[in-house]
Amino acid sequence: MGTRSAIGYLQPSGSVRAVYCHWDGYPSHQIPILNKRYNTLAKVKALIKPGSMSSLETKYTWTLFEVREPQPLYHCEAGFEAGYSSPPITSGRPLDTWFKEHDCEYLYVWEGRWIIYMKPGLHQSP
Repeated sequence: MGTRSAIGYLQPSGSVRAVYCHWDGYPSHQIPILNKRYNTLAKVKALIKPGSMSSLETKYTWTLFEVREPQPLYHCEAGFEAGYSSPPITSGRPLDTWFKEHDCEYLYVWEGRWIIYMKPGLHQSP
């Protein structure tokens, strides 16, 4: 089962614009990638523009036979029927809205740096 997360940025209105990411959403996986590759607002906006993703960074494509440079694997690349991919979603504060409505365990929000929000009641191993 995937550790579900959402990745996005804080808008001037105080709302969060983000996309769903299915696999490997735990901080020890996501934060190093986000800090290295997506460390400006422009890069974060470009990251989430295609919509929801299976993985933030993988070398595999949807066929699993093709290999490419590590990059996000977006749902829109899968070639499935319309509706499989979700566009970026804007959700207002409080941030627990994300956890209730979007089935995520972690929310990564760019606010000039990456801030991690964790689903209420989720206990992280030391």
